[in-house]
Amino acid sequence: RAGATGSSMGGGRFDESEPQSLRITNISEDTTEDDLRELFGPFGRIQRVHLARDRETQISRGFAFISFYNRTDAERAMEKLNGF
Repeated sequence: RAGATGSSMGGGRFDESEPQSLRITNISEDTTEDDLRELFGPFGRIQRVHLARDRETQISRGFAFISFYNRTDAERAMEKLNGF
């Protein structure tokens, strides 16, 4: 399942450098870090949300990283939200 892509929230997959971090792709330009916290928060304690933005326009680049304190929480979020 890791690496599969979906629709609006796209494919979650583990960032190899941080096994408890998910890389989220195919997110819309108007998605905020708060939106991501709200969506992923029910799966466990979030350590960090990083929404990639264009340096000049500050518009979302379409991907983000969600880091959980616990890898099990990240795995559960990926399983439930993959393709969301």
